[in-house]
Amino acid sequence: MNIKFKIATPEKVVYENEIEQVSVPTMDGEITILPNHIPLVSVLKAGELRIKDKNGEQIMAVSGGFLEMRGNNELIWQIMLSVPSILILIVPKKLENAPKQKWRRQRLVKMLISHVYKR
Repeated sequence: MNIKFKIATPEKVVYENEIEQVSVPTMDGEITILPNHIPLVSVLKAGELRIKDKNGEQIMAVSGGFLEMRGNNELIWQIMLSVPSILILIVPKKLENAPKQKWRRQRLVKMLISHVYKR
Protein backbone atom coordinates (compact mmCIF):
# COMPACT_ATOMS: atom_id res chain seq x y z
CA MET A 1 0.00 0.00 0.00
CA ASN A 2 1.27 3.48 -0.89
CA ILE A 3 0.49 7.08 -0.04
CA LYS A 4 -0.89 9.47 -2.68
CA PHE A 5 1.42 12.47 -2.18
CA LYS A 6 0.78 15.91 -3.69
CA ILE A 7 2.57 19.23 -3.44
CA ALA A 8 0.09 22.02 -4.14
CA THR A 9 0.20 25.80 -4.43
CA PRO A 10 -2.82 28.09 -4.63
CA GLU A 11 -2.42 27.89 -8.41
CA LYS A 12 -1.92 24.19 -9.13
CA VAL A 13 -0.53 20.81 -8.11
CA VAL A 14 3.23 20.95 -8.81
CA TYR A 15 4.13 17.38 -7.81
CA GLU A 16 2.12 14.17 -7.54
CA ASN A 17 3.37 10.64 -6.93
CA GLU A 18 2.64 7.36 -5.16
CA ILE A 19 5.17 7.07 -2.31
CA GLU A 20 6.06 4.53 0.37
CA GLN A 21 6.95 7.04 3.09
CA VAL A 22 7.97 10.64 3.70
CA SER A 23 9.97 12.30 6.48
CA VAL A 24 9.23 15.97 7.06
CA PRO A 25 10.50 18.73 9.37
CA THR A 26 7.62 20.05 11.48
CA MET A 27 7.58 22.78 14.10
CA ASP A 28 7.59 20.02 16.76
CA GLY A 29 10.38 17.95 15.19
CA GLU A 30 10.83 15.54 12.30
CA ILE A 31 8.10 12.99 11.62
CA THR A 32 7.90 10.05 9.22
CA ILE A 33 4.57 9.25 7.63
CA LEU A 34 3.82 5.72 6.46
CA PRO A 35 0.69 4.30 4.78
CA ASN A 36 -2.36 4.16 7.09
CA HIS A 37 -0.99 6.96 9.29
CA ILE A 38 -3.63 8.63 11.42
CA PRO A 39 -5.08 11.84 9.94
CA LEU A 40 -3.10 14.92 10.93
CA VAL A 41 -2.41 18.51 10.04
CA SER A 42 1.01 19.97 10.76
CA VAL A 43 3.00 23.13 10.04
CA LEU A 44 6.27 22.47 8.22
CA LYS A 45 9.43 24.39 8.97
CA ALA A 46 12.40 24.91 6.69
CA GLY A 47 14.58 21.85 6.20
CA GLU A 48 14.83 18.57 4.30
CA LEU A 49 11.87 16.54 3.10
CA ARG A 50 12.80 12.93 2.30
CA ILE A 51 10.50 10.94 0.01
CA LYS A 52 10.87 7.20 -0.48
CA ASP A 53 9.18 5.72 -3.56
CA LYS A 54 9.69 2.76 -5.89
CA ASN A 55 12.75 4.49 -7.40
CA GLY A 56 14.52 5.06 -4.08
CA GLU A 57 14.86 8.15 -1.93
CA GLN A 58 14.56 11.77 -3.08
CA ILE A 59 15.51 14.71 -0.93
CA MET A 60 13.91 18.14 -1.32
CA ALA A 61 14.54 21.40 0.47
CA VAL A 62 11.36 22.84 1.94
CA SER A 63 10.76 26.39 3.07
CA GLY A 64 7.54 25.78 5.01
CA GLY A 65 3.86 25.19 4.40
CA PHE A 66 1.17 22.91 5.78
CA LEU A 67 1.00 19.13 5.64
CA GLU A 68 -2.32 17.30 5.74
CA MET A 69 -2.62 13.52 6.02
CA ARG A 70 -6.13 12.43 5.14
CA GLY A 71 -7.77 9.19 6.20
CA ASN A 72 -7.68 7.74 2.67
CA ASN A 73 -3.84 7.56 2.45
CA GLU A 74 -3.73 10.95 0.73
CA LEU A 75 -1.00 13.36 1.86
CA ILE A 76 -0.98 16.98 0.71
CA TRP A 77 1.78 19.52 1.28
CA GLN A 78 0.22 22.94 0.75
CA ILE A 79 2.51 25.85 -0.02
CA MET A 80 1.09 29.34 0.23
CA LEU A 81 3.47 30.81 -2.37
CA SER A 82 3.14 31.11 -6.10
CA VAL A 83 5.02 28.61 -8.26
CA PRO A 84 8.02 30.87 -9.11
CA SER A 85 8.60 31.52 -5.39
CA ILE A 86 8.76 27.87 -4.34
CA LEU A 87 12.05 26.34 -3.37
CA ILE A 88 12.01 22.67 -4.28
CA LEU A 89 15.42 21.16 -4.78
CA ILE A 90 16.09 17.56 -5.66
CA VAL A 91 19.55 16.96 -4.30
CA PRO A 92 21.91 15.31 -6.78
CA LYS A 93 22.32 11.55 -6.24
CA LYS A 94 26.08 12.05 -5.85
CA LEU A 95 25.55 14.02 -2.62
CA GLU A 96 22.53 12.02 -1.51
CA ASN A 97 24.39 8.71 -1.51
CA ALA A 98 27.65 9.90 0.02
CA PRO A 99 27.46 9.90 3.84
CA LYS A 100 30.76 11.76 4.16
CA GLN A 101 29.26 14.58 2.08
CA LYS A 102 26.04 14.84 4.12
CA TRP A 103 27.24 18.15 5.58
CA ARG A 104 27.44 19.57 2.03
CA ARG A 105 23.81 18.67 1.38
CA GLN A 106 22.73 20.20 4.70
CA ARG A 107 24.77 23.33 4.00
CA LEU A 108 23.29 23.63 0.49
CA VAL A 109 19.75 23.25 1.84
CA LYS A 110 20.32 25.91 4.53
CA MET A 111 21.89 28.29 2.01
CA LEU A 112 19.00 27.95 -0.46
CA ILE A 113 16.36 28.32 2.23
CA SER A 114 18.01 31.44 3.64
CA HIS A 115 18.11 32.86 0.10
CA VAL A 116 14.31 32.42 -0.21
CA TYR A 117 13.70 34.29 3.05
CA LYS A 118 15.94 37.22 1.99
CA ARG A 119 13.60 38.07 -0.90
